[in-house]
Amino acid sequence: MPNILKEPLLHFTLAAALLFAVYSLFDAARADRDQTIYVPSAEMDRLAALYAAEAGTLPGPDDVRGLVADYVRREALTREARRIGLDQHDLIVDRRLEQKMAFMLADLVDLPEPDEATLRSWFGDNAERF
Repeated sequence: MPNILKEPLLHFTLAAALLFAVYSLFDAARADRDQTIYVPSAEMDRLAALYAAEAGTLPGPDDVRGLVADYVRREALTREARRIGLDQHDLIVDRRLEQKMAFMLADLVDLPEPDEATLRSWFGDNAERF
């Protein structure tokens, strides 16, 4: 029995089994996380604000259920589309991402501070608005 404990093949087999077990645990947790759709409170606030802006009133309980159902449906379809690779090599997706990046970069542009003369000139040209 002591000779078998010194066998490198046994060490290799035990190490491989341990790695397989650890990987299985992490993979199961990842799979569970990938199959669960959470609606963060910030997203709920955003959806409620959009609803209020469109409808002119805060969403009721039925409206909230509809908003959540729509969000979950969109998220599930998006995840599945990414899983099967529909976002790869798609001109429309690429253009939309390009557009979003352009908007982000435009927000980062520093506009120069106008001087006093420019402000007075602009105010004079647009005095009827005030």
